[in-house]
Parts: sequence; C-alpha cells; structure tokens
Amino acid sequence: MSLALSFGEESGTNAQINIANERLNEAIVLIGQGETARAKLALMEYQNLVRHITEAESDLPNLSNQVVTTHKKTLVAALPGDAEIGIVKQVLNRTEELLAEDPVERTEIRLQNGLEDLIHVQDLVEAGELESAKEALIEQEILASSLLEQVTLLENDEQKKVLYRQILETQYEQQRLLSEMGRQLAKQTNHPLAVLVENAHSALKEDIKHTAAVVRPLLPDVVLSYVVILPEDEKVIEFVNKVNIYQTAQGQKNQIKRLLSKHLHYAQDQVFLTKVRSRLNSRAQDEINVYLLDLRREKVIAKSKVVKRKIDRAKREREERAE
Repeated sequence: MSLALSFGEESGTNAQINIANERLNEAIVLIGQGETARAKLALMEYQNLVRHITEAESDLPNLSNQVVTTHKKTLVAALPGDAEIGIVKQVLNRTEELLAEDPVERTEIRLQNGLEDLIHVQDLVEAGELESAKEALIEQEILASSLLEQVTLLENDEQKKVLYRQILETQYEQQRLLSEMGRQLAKQTNHPLAVLVENAHSALKEDIKHTAAVVRPLLPDVVLSYVVILPEDEKVIEFVNKVNIYQTAQGQKNQIKRLLSKHLHYAQDQVFLTKVRSRLNSRAQDEINVYLLDLRREKVIAKSKVVKRKIDRAKREREERAE
C-alpha cells in the first residue's frame, strides 16, 4: 500500500492515522477469528504506518493518544483471551516506545512494558503457544541489561538515579515472575520450556549482580536494601488479594476502582501500581493501565508546562536585555 497521499500535510497525517487504526482493528478482528498469521501482517502494517507518521508529526503525545492509548483502553472488551490480548498489546507497547519524546521516558516505558511481556509469556504457555513463549522469553533476557548500558551513557546523574532504581526493581520483579513460572512448569513432567525458564532465572541472578555493581556508586542505600533483604510488599499483596476475591473481569475492575478511590495515594503511586499490575491477570491489568496512562499523561503535561515556563522566561530576559 502506498503511503504517498496527494492532499495537504495535516489532512494527509490524519488520513494515515485513520488507516493505521483500521489496520489495528482489522488485526483484532482476525485474531478473534483465529487467523493469527494474517493478523500479524496487519499489525506489522500498522507499525510501519506509525513509523512513517512520526517522521512528519511533532506532537508525539497526541499521536500516541490516537494510535495507542485509545486501543489499550478497549482491548480487553475486543478479544476473548489473555494470549490473544497479549499479541496486540505487545505491538501497542512497542509503538508506545517508538513515540516516547526522550530517552528517559522511552526507558521507563520499556521497563514497564517488559514486565507486561513477561506476564504474557505465562499466558502463551497456558495457551500452548510454546514457540512464541520461547521467543518472548529469550527477548526478555536481554531487556534490562541492554537498557542499563544505555542509561550509563546519560550525563545527568539525577536521571541515572531514577532509571537505575527502576531497572533494579524491574529485574527483581522479573526474578519473581520467572521463579513463579518455574514452579508452575516443574509440576508438569518434562515441560519443553522448564529448562529455558530455569536458565533464564540463573542468568538473571548474574545480571542483577552486575546491575548492583554499576548502580552502587550512585545508589548505595538502594542496592543494600535489595541485596540484604527483599521483603514482599505487604500492601501490594493485600491489594491484589482484595482484587482476586472477585472471579469475573468486571468484578475485579470494580474492586480496583473502589480500592483506589478509597486510597487515593495509591492511585498516584506509579511504583505501587506497577507492582500491583504485575501480580494481576491481563484483564485486571488493563484497569491498572488506565491509571498508569493517566499518571504518564499528567507527567507529560507537567513537563510541557516546565518547558513553556523556561521559554517564556528566556523570552522575557531577551526582551529586557534588548531594552
């Protein structure tokens, strides 16, 4: 399909956004019909269109809202099972990374999405999609380590501290998920993924040691708290247990809303929400994602306001000097 459109740049961009969304919706329908191969081709076309749009579009947060956020909010209702949802969600996650405005934001998004991808591995195993699960698991092994290398190149120590902490938290959460997955696979005799999961778990332990060594000069107390004692977050577990009282997706979503309305500070705590999300099933995760997306949007707005204030201040200073 040709991407060259013959009308104005703005209307052309809007037309391409509409086409990209059509391809994504087409993929969702095909997955629902069991035509996964054709769906993946449509998803690939969706991603290629979005990449093309980013070359001309300067308002990336707005573009992300149009081609990613809206779909994440409706995805659970559109597909029947966790494995099917995961196929589309992974593509949306990668697209969201592409549309990040700066390296720090992109790293934060990749870390959050990485945990979702690891949970998706569990869904793939349960659905019998072992080859897809194997590929996703291998990809996960290099995520945090590759991001660590990128973060070490940043010049801003405060940015490094924030991202180092998140990388370490992500690796420990990955370790917990792999350990849980290993226990489940061990119950099945000679499961083809059991050895791979065990090896990934062992490799991750070594990666954590390397991360701790890199992070320690800037965050000695954080490294000490992880290495010496790693208590389960009781508040997170309590929250998850209250959600899991309900068996239906709607019941869990309503419970999440009730709990976060009652404990407003949890709704504003990105770390808490991310930990909760990693312990819930895919359908409940999407309700948590709504809150995380809102927090991320607020962060982008706040960042834009700071930039605008700096621009206004610089303008005033230039005018004063001119006088």
